[in-house]
Amino acid sequence: MQRQRKIAVLKLLIILKRRRAFLKKYWVRPTWANRAGESELFTAMKEMNNGDKSLFYMFYRMSPANFDVLHSLVQQKLTKDQCPSRETILSGERLALTWRKEQYLSSGMLVRDAAIVFRVGIETARSTIHETCTS
Repeated sequence: MQRQRKIAVLKLLIILKRRRAFLKKYWVRPTWANRAGESELFTAMKEMNNGDKSLFYMFYRMSPANFDVLHSLVQQKLTKDQCPSRETILSGERLALTWRKEQYLSSGMLVRDAAIVFRVGIETARSTIHETCTS
């Protein structure tokens, strides 16, 4: 009986040790901490919107004015409350992330690739795309 109990405790310890390995290391990855300065929305999209409208059209398959109209239609549903511990993804960024991902579905763009471009986590990108598509 004592031997079985020791074996059960050891198995439990092994399970807990493996589980700890899968726990998140970061609340927000240090790589993504400066998203406001490096994300596609805050860099390339803003510059294209202000200057090179043909490049904006090439990237998003619509004019900046049409993007703004689409954004105004879904902005209220996509806006999230501010979180004190991390930066909230803006409604425009949510729409741009989803739009870019949906554009490249036929060419095989992965959620991972979209997440890296927009400087968010993979699961964050996945849930953002899902929420945006359902709103």
